[in-house]
Amino acid sequence: MQPLQQILAQLEQFSTLAEQAPDLVPALEEQFEQFVVASASQPFALDARNRFRIRHAAHLKIRRPRVLYGSRSKLLNFHAVPLLAVADVLYVVLSQSDQPAQDVIVVDPFTQDMSDVLAALPKGFVPDLYFDYQTCSLDRYLRGLERAPFPTVASLCHHFYAWKVDAVARQFDYVLPLSSRYCDILKNTVDPRKILDVPFGLSWGSFHHIIGGNAADPRPIDVLMTFPGEGPMFYGPYRKITAALFEKAKAKYGARFRFEMVTGLSRDDYIALLGAARIVINAVGIHGPYNYRSCEAANAGAVLMQYEPRYATGPQEMEKTLTPGEEYVGFDESDFDAKLEQLLNDQEACIRIARQGQARMKKDYDYRTLYHDLFAKIGAETGWRERRVSPGKAALSRIHAYMEVESPERLLAVDDMLAAAEACASHPAAFAMPFYGDIQQTFGPASLADMVGGLPKTEDLRALRLAFYEKAFALIPKPTTVDRFNRLALAAQEGVINLAACRALENELASEPAIAHADMGRILAPKGTAVPQDLAKLADFAMRNFGYLLAKDEAGRQQAARDFMLVWLYWLMALAGDAPYELRAAAKEILEGYPVWENFTVPDYVETKEVPATAVA
Repeated sequence: MQPLQQILAQLEQFSTLAEQAPDLVPALEEQFEQFVVASASQPFALDARNRFRIRHAAHLKIRRPRVLYGSRSKLLNFHAVPLLAVADVLYVVLSQSDQPAQDVIVVDPFTQDMSDVLAALPKGFVPDLYFDYQTCSLDRYLRGLERAPFPTVASLCHHFYAWKVDAVARQFDYVLPLSSRYCDILKNTVDPRKILDVPFGLSWGSFHHIIGGNAADPRPIDVLMTFPGEGPMFYGPYRKITAALFEKAKAKYGARFRFEMVTGLSRDDYIALLGAARIVINAVGIHGPYNYRSCEAANAGAVLMQYEPRYATGPQEMEKTLTPGEEYVGFDESDFDAKLEQLLNDQEACIRIARQGQARMKKDYDYRTLYHDLFAKIGAETGWRERRVSPGKAALSRIHAYMEVESPERLLAVDDMLAAAEACASHPAAFAMPFYGDIQQTFGPASLADMVGGLPKTEDLRALRLAFYEKAFALIPKPTTVDRFNRLALAAQEGVINLAACRALENELASEPAIAHADMGRILAPKGTAVPQDLAKLADFAMRNFGYLLAKDEAGRQQAARDFMLVWLYWLMALAGDAPYELRAAAKEILEGYPVWENFTVPDYVETKEVPATAVA
């Protein structure tokens, strides 16, 4: 029997010949199908078949969904490989350095958009949809989605980036929230017709194609935990609580059972360790009810024991994915010890729960099944064209997204500023102010001077920035509350706090001015001030993001925006020496009104010395 690679080389030679003899394509198409079967659907075989099908799209007999797949680069990872099994995939890579290929269209995100993608489509390849996965974690977005002649779809994962989620949802025709719970939450701000409930939001699924194990095999580790007790803010206090429960159980049962807490593993070592464990302990973030580890533990044939957190999002509803007590074990502080002891002393129960969880993952959450579910849902709905936003509003949404980006890709917002300004009757300078540093570093001070009609000739970059902010603000025809706040915030980043302007804006906020959605998404939190970073991040997380996301109506969203600005005004005024104790206490009280988890507390204010404040009367 010929080696698979030798067979593939022959098939690819015939594929090249078929460019001039398309009558060869049907026979080759069948041979590539047989080749995939012979390889047991290995990634290299699926990739080879896909390249053949893209190359000869105009002459194929077998009809499969055709997907434009948004990506930073072509990867044969756990997202892409299952998609190759069920669809013809043409990668759309947003890059200035990658090279195009038979199955790759490279788009420069700074100069190109969807029209360039359409112009580069191979002959006969008519897309059924454009799909971008975990889109809210990205730092670059394809422009022109609103002009695509097919539906556009984004999977969402990082729901704690509420404004990036909102920006994505307004650009795409359909979004796939991470869970049923978030499908309900997003209906507060997103057209419900855009929201498709697909398990895991297709941000992930069952990993049985790369992780497996027999639950009945000898497993030397009884209880495994693979994350540290401290974690990102979006895990709240629950990693720390779970780690404490683990350590307490280890002290109690460690003489008879092996407990291991290991972090910082390579991917291969991590998978091997899961396969060596009977029970895997897990805690999930506010964007739960699951994370990768939930699936990985079950796929590995271990019992998933998962903490049941109490976030402001409400019950996370893990039971909609796996059955408690039968396919996984949920716990909290009140019952962890009892449930763990029962599992440690009942090997048969461990094996039964592990097997049932593993079988459920493979049966119901196979990536291929989820992709077919997505294709069916989109095929049954035809109103996506009527729901699209205008190019100007799409540009505004991208600016909202780039406000949340820390990488050089922030500069992509520049090309959207004119259209965004026209969409909300403002001036491009209002949108340029938060991106000053990115523009200056890339294009130089002259470009900024051109934008605002001239700047003083000075080598003092701080003075230049302050002058730009003032001249940009003066160009805004009707400054809004957010424009006035951003002006103060940017000056504060330079160490200048205008107390009179702060007090005036405090009074303005007290009158509860309306805050338009266009403005909410561009509220600028000052950076580099002496305000403690843990507090600044907490306010952004709890108020600007989750305050917006969890508000039940527009009035609640506007109040969250006003409160966020007010907290920062109090902090800035306190920095400038205006009743610091009272103002910090008032800011803390407001922030504690946005609890994102049970027993939410705001840490005490411990001032840093990053940028000294200069009060201006």
